[in-house]
Amino acid sequence: MFRPKGPVCQSCGMPLSKDPRGGGTNADGSKSSEYCSRCYSEGAFTQPEMTAEEMTILVEGKLRSMHFPGFLAKRFAKEVPTLRRWKSPPARSGSPRESAGEARAARARAVHRQRHTNSTAGPRRPKQHAYPDLERRAFGRYAFRPNHPHRGRFFRQRFPE
Repeated sequence: MFRPKGPVCQSCGMPLSKDPRGGGTNADGSKSSEYCSRCYSEGAFTQPEMTAEEMTILVEGKLRSMHFPGFLAKRFAKEVPTLRRWKSPPARSGSPRESAGEARAARARAVHRQRHTNSTAGPRRPKQHAYPDLERRAFGRYAFRPNHPHRGRFFRQRFPE
């Protein structure tokens, strides 16, 4: 629906027709047909340690700086993790420190997901209203509750017997 015509960079999603250099360069010096010059140069990624989440934030910021509306910037940036560079699994070095860090990050993501989904949420409390002696009627109108305790206290204070 919102895809540009022609090939796009498989790292950041930028249309290759908009690349000032016409695409990145492979190790043999030829032009890359998959990556732009900002992401791929001389057969290697310019920022190899970058994650898909960081690239998503970078792309959204760049689009906003180009005066794209916020909803479009988010929409385009949301497609970054589906690009070819981010679909392939990263090369693992096997060091225990990295695996512990990855496990910690995965655990934090799981906790965040659990807290922010409604599937495990308990029963919802009724919303506390700013004016407790009003009740909401149909079509968003409010009316005084005649038997509410605050209502009686108000009249007793104003008109003592």
